[in-house]
Amino acid sequence: MDATTSTSWEYVPANPAAIKPVDDYSHLLYARGYVIHTDQHSPVVPDFWLRTRFADRIVRWDPRGTLAAYDDGQCGILIFGHALHSELGTTDMRTIGQHLLDARREGRQQYLDALEDQFGQFIVVDREGDDIRFQTDAIGLRAAFHNEDASLIAAHVRAVGLTLNAPDSKWVEWVSNTRNNDFPGRATRYEGVWQLLPNSEVQLGTGKINRVGPRPYTPLTVEQAADLMVPILERQVEILLSSGRQVLVSASAGVDSRTSLAAFA
Repeated sequence: MDATTSTSWEYVPANPAAIKPVDDYSHLLYARGYVIHTDQHSPVVPDFWLRTRFADRIVRWDPRGTLAAYDDGQCGILIFGHALHSELGTTDMRTIGQHLLDARREGRQQYLDALEDQFGQFIVVDREGDDIRFQTDAIGLRAAFHNEDASLIAAHVRAVGLTLNAPDSKWVEWVSNTRNNDFPGRATRYEGVWQLLPNSEVQLGTGKINRVGPRPYTPLTVEQAADLMVPILERQVEILLSSGRQVLVSASAGVDSRTSLAAFA
């Protein structure tokens, strides 16, 4: 698929069956990933990935994820991955995308408030005029890595590093010397390639980072938080079970997995 930005919805549901397994496992390269870039970059991604244009950028993605995009000439929204919106009571990306677009037309704060009720593994791009911004879901389950000016952004750090032919960063040696498996802050193994942290957004074309979350809130006691969150959690479970998607729950015996198991019990 190759489409140009238009004033109508572009909706491509996930289609894992379109991916044929091969003996060298190359069908798993950058699995469930995406790349968004200007014409100056030429990232190498699997041939079966889909392609479109949004905000004068090329968007390519693994068909194991759903993409919805809309642009009315002034404002635009692109969302990729899987999402659940508790207020709307749906996992339908078209409905969620339209809701985000309506909120973006009202203003930036209204748009960020609309995202607060959204959960899942997704990335979202919003555009108003030439101002184009990118963010992940609130805890970064759908990762994002970008170059200095965010003219290239992808779900996998290697896709960015190899495209730029970037050398190792100084942090590779630091990680080795400290026997630490984690790079500090936003740093990655590649020079000039950065991770976008959760609750922040990056402006495409400049690389400017803005903190967008958590949204303003009133501190609560444990009991007050439970009274507020339990109905929301129950609503999410109801939406997931009615969506037809297979639900997998971790079982590590930690607080998170025990909470999840209790919600689905």
